[in-house]
Amino acid sequence: MPNILILSQWYFPDTWMQLRDLARRLAADGYGVEVLSAVPYSLADGKIVSGYRMKFRQTETLDGIKVVRLPLFISQSRSGLGRILCYSSFGISAALLGQFGLQRPDIVFLYNLPTLGWPARLFRLFRGAKIVVMVQDLWPESVAHSGMMKSGFLTSCLDRWCRKFYRSADGLTGLSPGFRERLIGRGADPSRIEVVYNWTDETVPPFPRPDEPNRRWTAVYAGNMGVYQGIDTFIEAAAILAEQGVPADLRLIGGGVELERLRKSAAAKNLPNLTFVPWMPSNQIGAELARADALLLHLKKLDLFKVTIPGKTQAYLRAGRPILCGIEGDAARLIERAGAGFVFEPENPVSLAETIRRAASTPKEELEEMGRAGRRFYESEMAFEIGYRKITGLFQRVLNLSGRGE
Repeated sequence: MPNILILSQWYFPDTWMQLRDLARRLAADGYGVEVLSAVPYSLADGKIVSGYRMKFRQTETLDGIKVVRLPLFISQSRSGLGRILCYSSFGISAALLGQFGLQRPDIVFLYNLPTLGWPARLFRLFRGAKIVVMVQDLWPESVAHSGMMKSGFLTSCLDRWCRKFYRSADGLTGLSPGFRERLIGRGADPSRIEVVYNWTDETVPPFPRPDEPNRRWTAVYAGNMGVYQGIDTFIEAAAILAEQGVPADLRLIGGGVELERLRKSAAAKNLPNLTFVPWMPSNQIGAELARADALLLHLKKLDLFKVTIPGKTQAYLRAGRPILCGIEGDAARLIERAGAGFVFEPENPVSLAETIRRAASTPKEELEEMGRAGRRFYESEMAFEIGYRKITGLFQRVLNLSGRGE
């Protein structure tokens, strides 16, 4: 069986990611699997995870898989310079220190960052490895829209680098059909691209819906509250619903860089139908999702997000609750195709308020069927087993292994 090197700045335990699921399954199926990653750190505060140190090289075994940790410059700054230093520093570490002490990989499976193109190409040059990229963010758009890179010249340079990076990959996975089209537009060979939806953490089973007949109708949002999520739309919609006397509550669970500003904005409006809840463990989140009458999904109205399907979409679908989707493009089409909820215009609180009022007046059995339809769609189109088969099929095509029985 082929040897697979997973190259990613992030790997368990700093965050839950699909990569650990993938690594464990590949190893169980007989692939030779190793991981090259950075010293793990908290994405919330930038602190190094307990048990690790900033060393030139740290090797451990997780799930029976060799994981090599390399140093990087940790930055939680919203400035472009800080993030570029963070991403680039691990790319440099992987290029200079990652070529030693690892088995010869047949495939370098690179997670997302174009800054890891440097070490990946060294593995191709010196070890003859093929490169497969799991694309999760489209660069340079994701950097430019975040406000981290305001220089047109730097953005143009990054665009040229990314186009070359995507074109040179032996295989690519995109998280939506729109991603595939954008990658083709950057010159990537269509035959090398596989659409692989992200999957959610399947180690925690969906929670059963509790029987709470006297509870007010509630829509729940669970996740990051950053610049892209447009949480102000929820606050304005709650104000409209309160003014209209609609008996529906909004419950916002999580944290992020915008949280304090959002709390102050909501407090100034004195909204009785909106509650902020601190982030909680995944088992508690599952129970909150199960209790909800509907789940809120929203991103700002940017062209980049027309091809984006946020990771929480999969968790929402698997939870079996109807979804109120305020994202244009692929995400909205997915919810409509699944029959899993309602679609509203992003960054339009009037549209959201009207959608909540409509959902709250929908018969309970219709809402339950939307939830069941969403779960069926997840299981048939987005589950780990589906993604795993697509990724390993791409590996086989890249290595021309089809029909060889390896």
